[in-house]
Amino acid sequence: MSAQLGQVGPPHPATSHRQARINHVVRVLDTHRVLTRDGLYDLCHADHWGGPQAFARIVDEAIRSGRVRALGPSMLESVAPVRAPESPS
Repeated sequence: MSAQLGQVGPPHPATSHRQARINHVVRVLDTHRVLTRDGLYDLCHADHWGGPQAFARIVDEAIRSGRVRALGPSMLESVAPVRAPESPS
């Protein structure tokens, strides 16, 4: 199945270095749900990405793709549904 909303399948596969960074931003936000841009920058180790402008472009693309939501100028939110914790078997 495809990885479209509501369908089971692999996460968006990375087809480029840029796409891999977008996927990383999304995974970090999926884990923390809401972060400041500065917090996301730190958790993504984006200082290795070529500076704040490179990070901003990746975040902006993640927002345009609909996988991340901006909550004002400095807060970001995951749009992935919250998963219920798995119960032990």
